[in-house]
Amino acid sequence: MRPQGSPVALEQRRRRAVTLLSHGYQPHEVAQMLGVDRRSVRRWKRAHRLQGAEGLRARHTPGRPPKLTAAQRRTLIRWILRGPEALGYPTALRTCRRIAQLIGARFHIAYHPDHVGRLLRACGFTPQRPQRTAKERVDERVRARIHSD
Repeated sequence: MRPQGSPVALEQRRRRAVTLLSHGYQPHEVAQMLGVDRRSVRRWKRAHRLQGAEGLRARHTPGRPPKLTAAQRRTLIRWILRGPEALGYPTALRTCRRIAQLIGARFHIAYHPDHVGRLLRACGFTPQRPQRTAKERVDERVRARIHSD
């Protein structure tokens, strides 16, 4: 599991550990002072001994590369801001299914609707869900009942 904190803060903690070790503290003491496992302190000590300061540097955390490029994301954001009706949909509802269809049609990239919500949040939006109504519902009777109360 990745430790909490920014890459810069984690690097500072590793540097602090090496400094404490150089002042004569034992790895288990440094671990207790910094609130980490003693094995981490030993790993940092070994990295510093083998690679110097470079061994303690923050590294980019690897992960799956995004399906959409930065330019495609900007284009997607512009389309979302225009609204679903401008893109040919009958209502102004921005659903994950619609966004997935839009990405597939315009960029030829397959996104499962269940994962589009994460993409929308990364772009500063939230997915919208259609309001469910019963098939048996008769709107006129509902309105009549509301007005009679």
